Amino acid sequence: MIHFEHPLALWLALPWLAFGLYFWRLQYRAWRWIEARVAARFRPLLSRYDRRSLPRHMLLLLLAGLLLIAAAARPSTAGDAEVAAADGPLVLVFDASASMYAEDVAPLSAGEEAPKNRLELARRFARRLLAGLPPGREIALVSFSGVATVHLPPTADRPLVLEAITALEAHTFYQSSGSSFGRALDAVVHFAGDRAPGLQAVMLSDGELPEGFEDAYDEPLKALERQGVPVHAVAVGSAEGESRVIYDFRDVAAKKSERRVLAEYHTRRADEHLRRMARRTGGSFAVAGPGAVATLRQAILSSRGGGRTASAGRRDRSALPLLAFLLLFVADGLLAGRRPPAATAFDLDRIVAAPAPTAARGGGRGPAAVLLAIALLVAGCDSPLWYAHLANERGLALDALGRHDDARPHFERSIALLARPTIPTYNLARSRARAEDWSAAHDLYQRALQLDPELASAHHDDGVVLYRWGEAERDPRGCRLERTRDLWQAALRRFAGAVELDGDDGPVGRGAADNRRVLIRRLLEVEKRIAAPPEDCPSPPPAGGGDGTGDGGASGGQQPPPPQSPEPQTPQPADAGAPLSAAERQQIRQALERIAGERLSGGKYYRRTGPEQFPRAAWQEPQPVIWW
Repeated sequence: MIHFEHPLALWLALPWLAFGLYFWRLQYRAWRWIEARVAARFRPLLSRYDRRSLPRHMLLLLLAGLLLIAAAARPSTAGDAEVAAADGPLVLVFDASASMYAEDVAPLSAGEEAPKNRLELARRFARRLLAGLPPGREIALVSFSGVATVHLPPTADRPLVLEAITALEAHTFYQSSGSSFGRALDAVVHFAGDRAPGLQAVMLSDGELPEGFEDAYDEPLKALERQGVPVHAVAVGSAEGESRVIYDFRDVAAKKSERRVLAEYHTRRADEHLRRMARRTGGSFAVAGPGAVATLRQAILSSRGGGRTASAGRRDRSALPLLAFLLLFVADGLLAGRRPPAATAFDLDRIVAAPAPTAARGGGRGPAAVLLAIALLVAGCDSPLWYAHLANERGLALDALGRHDDARPHFERSIALLARPTIPTYNLARSRARAEDWSAAHDLYQRALQLDPELASAHHDDGVVLYRWGEAERDPRGCRLERTRDLWQAALRRFAGAVELDGDDGPVGRGAADNRRVLIRRLLEVEKRIAAPPEDCPSPPPAGGGDGTGDGGASGGQQPPPPQSPEPQTPQPADAGAPLSAAERQQIRQALERIAGERLSGGKYYRRTGPEQFPRAAWQEPQPVIWW
């Protein structure tokens, strides 16, 4: 069965048919005028149409226009579609809006206790889904209402994930209690940028959206569709729904008998948007109920094997009518040289007075030119390159206004569309540097250089980032400068790469050469300080405690007299500026993995980096990269 992604485009057929019939009527009247007043042997001088060729050509033009309209409607058929493999991380996206506290739910299987509300049903569904997935698979956890919150980045710690799901509650701030699929999908786009292909998402929601927000998720959805990230949708609640009341939380906390009402509303399960997300991305749709867990688990596991694989979905067929149009257009162009345009009645005297060759060369490709313009519009405006350009431009505009965190999701959408991803990656690095998020900026510059190793401006700007990063890490007392030295040496290599690619006289290479000369002088100063540190610098920590006879282990460092039993010794606190041992770093990493609740609000996403990555770096004003 044929399905149209943009069915409203089919209404364009009506004005096109009206225009075509009107144009046909004008041509037919002109031909009848010639036929009535010109002898048969002179008619080829005015027109090569006859009673049979004129209707054929008009039908050809009408058919070509209808084919373009059909292509604009994006037809698709059921069949195998490429989706991302199932070996990557799975992002669980929970709807945490106020409507998820509605109690119109039923148990997942017969004989078990019914859940309290929709959110409890979603938690129960997720726990059973994870029970059937491989234990080593990474799981991420996101909740959303009017804003989105990343509770867990992808992790293979399954007990931690189950604990976070159990602790998940609806968002309690009334101003953002509605649902925003766009914010939720932006979080998935962010994960997809680092981990696709292989990433999948499961959206557990009642499907309700505030009025006016129905299309607010189109851009991130298109980015996920382009990157091959399937979004499986699970609808919770009943189609009939129930009425709910939101009371003032202060009255509820005070246990007042009369509480102020903030809002009254009727909530019900709405499947339309959830089905659309699943259909567009090649995911599956299910209603939380008996058998739904097994069905969804099978859909997630069916594409195992790594890379991209075929799975049940829909195949885009819009290229077929577009190809048919191009064939008709070429055929019409080949015949146009042998067929002068039909003359209208008021032009007859001018055409007869002119020489026959001049009349034959008169214009006549207007309708074909119009159709070609429409074809280029249809082919270009719905291409990934066009949407990537729009997302990149929005990011640049927000970044120029100083709204760096709001610009980030737009750059990430542009990257996810995989159309010239080097440009939005570079611009996102530039934006994160302006926001003084040095670690993220350095990572993004490295990613841009992986995509285009000869991008001289990325070499230069990453060198600036590394220099400022080292400046931020430098101890003002002049102690422990090894980290600064390492970062500045890495910056020197970046500046050298920019000079090599752009030359000493290039706009980028000239600035890199100047920066390199300044940095060399500063590095020499740092090397001198490292070789001869100031006297007030703390001594490095001891290698171990031993039996108390050395400088570090036991307090005082003295051995107790033999006749007395040794008293418990209290170790001295370690120097705060001392480098961490391997065991201490491992403990910190384990603790950081258990910290939940990173905030994704209004396009913001703050990513904490591990100690093994480069520290935070800095910013120099480069020119933004535009598409054309």
